[in-house]
Amino acid sequence: MVDRNHFFKCMIHGNYAEKLIIPKAFRTQKLNGVGDCRHAKLRTKRGETWNVKMKSDDEEMRLDKGWKEFVKDNEVCLGDFLVFEHKGNMVFDVLLFDPSACEKEYCSTSKKKNTAAKHKIAELMYESSEQDPLKAAEAYRTSRPHFIKQITANSGFKTPLDIPLNFARSNGLLDNGKKVALRDHRKKNLQNVNLLVRHIPHARVRFGSGTIQFFKGNDIRLGDVCVFELDPTAKKKGKIAFYVKVFRGLRKARTKK
Repeated sequence: MVDRNHFFKCMIHGNYAEKLIIPKAFRTQKLNGVGDCRHAKLRTKRGETWNVKMKSDDEEMRLDKGWKEFVKDNEVCLGDFLVFEHKGNMVFDVLLFDPSACEKEYCSTSKKKNTAAKHKIAELMYESSEQDPLKAAEAYRTSRPHFIKQITANSGFKTPLDIPLNFARSNGLLDNGKKVALRDHRKKNLQNVNLLVRHIPHARVRFGSGTIQFFKGNDIRLGDVCVFELDPTAKKKGKIAFYVKVFRGLRKARTKK
């Protein structure tokens, strides 16, 4: 007998983070007759779960309240591909794939932390699992235009951070001396940064004031490697924004005194 407990959804619309519509055929074949369709539980392979409210009418059934949190916590981005397996009683196992068609890498930190754990996080400096952050960054796959920078004293901390000139030219950054937005990869922390453009004696494009505030707000340190991904959605609106994926160097584990 053919297993029809799966459906997939591709994140191709700008409002993918607001709601997710269950395919009509799946709703008709698998969810009719299920007792309580007002709530669903989403599980990832890490074993974490998200409770999501369902809304339905004659036209559609959709994942509603709680879906946005699932999207944020799992770094679901435009172009990602999600496979849902219904395990019964409105419980769904979810596999996430990025635009490269490979399964997404998960953040090692659980979304669920109690008060004691949060306090401990504030007191500890973590030892990163990235033995070589540069190699990890180079192995990272994304469909967005991007460039890679390792953070040094002369690149981001004490001086403005240079943007590769070829990248700046091919993405129209030489024509814009305004502010750009840097956003962490989970789309939570936003920082406006000055874009410094110089044409004489030779072209040069850099992130200026605001960069160090972004680094501090996201615990980016010397030796860390950042992948700056240009947001095509913002570009269509005449704005410039980057998602920043951080690969951290080794942290010396110590307890704050």
